[in-house]
Amino acid sequence: MGVYVNLKCRGCGESLTGGYVRTYAGIGEPLIDCPRCRTVNSHADRVTEWQLMGGFRRFWLLLTLGWSTLFFYGIGGTVLATFLLVKEVIRSEEAVFAIIAAALAIGLLRLFLYFRKGIRLSHERMSSPTYRQKLKRHGLT
Repeated sequence: MGVYVNLKCRGCGESLTGGYVRTYAGIGEPLIDCPRCRTVNSHADRVTEWQLMGGFRRFWLLLTLGWSTLFFYGIGGTVLATFLLVKEVIRSEEAVFAIIAAALAIGLLRLFLYFRKGIRLSHERMSSPTYRQKLKRHGLT
């Protein structure tokens, strides 16, 4: 599910996000270099490195992404199970609950993989001394 974000460069006004992004809160690079004028733009209030997040911010990220995952995958599983029940493809309550549980398990697996990949990439970026210097120059470490 995408979110429309139009983050513009503070130097020249060029769009930096290009419209829809998968998530606009999470683990990632907090600085965006403008491709047109090379101005460094910060969006650290929404996206930052895992090591730079405090305990509350990590908890809040997990809570909000976890809640939205449970909500959307739970609704998706419920709609699918209801459709199959109405079409009489399935006939038992156990099958309905199994479909909903499977949808929730898929959503939680995707969330786990998102966090695992995000944390790994964040550690890789933060291991670079030049990247850490860039963050330090802009007051993010």
